[in-house]
Amino acid sequence: MNETIRLKITFNFNYIETIDNFLINYNIIYKSFNSDVSYVFEVADTDVDKIIYYLLLLTSKQIKIENISSINQNQDEQEVGTDKPIGSKDAIDEN
Repeated sequence: MNETIRLKITFNFNYIETIDNFLINYNIIYKSFNSDVSYVFEVADTDVDKIIYYLLLLTSKQIKIENISSINQNQDEQEVGTDKPIGSKDAIDEN
C-alpha cells in the first residue's frame, strides 16, 4: 500500500508557471507568496524520487525541497509544556 508524503518546495517566482503546470495533477495543500514561492503538496511515496528529480531539472536546481510529513506526525506526539518558564519557582536556583 502506498503512503502519502507531504513535500514543501520553495522556489523563485521565475519558475511559478513551470511548477504550476508540473503539479497540476497533485493535491496542493498550501501556497505562500513572499520573497520566494512555497508550496506544500502530497505525493505517493513511490513517486517522491521521480518528483524531486523533475523539480530539480525544471528549476535548474534552484529549489529547496523538504519532506514535512514527519513534522506533522511528530507534532502530535511531542510533549507540550515540559520546559519551565523563566521566573517560575522550579526554574530558580536555590543557592
